[in-house]
Amino acid sequence: AELLPIAHDLPAVVAWYHLRLAANQMSADSLGIITAVLNAFGITQSSSTEQKLDMLATGAWMFLISPEYLVQK
Repeated sequence: AELLPIAHDLPAVVAWYHLRLAANQMSADSLGIITAVLNAFGITQSSSTEQKLDMLATGAWMFLISPEYLVQK
């Protein structure tokens, strides 16, 4: 619910996940890959809630399966 209002602001979404899921310890390469994938969704402020939720779920999933998250965990 906290991310839905900012789902159109991709840098803010990635920063939110980065801080809360990876303690800001992910590499720039990993962040670049995640950002590129989420950017492909093309979410705008007028996108549907379903589209935003799909993108947010994918973002969370990508952080959770990243090697850096798994090592930190």
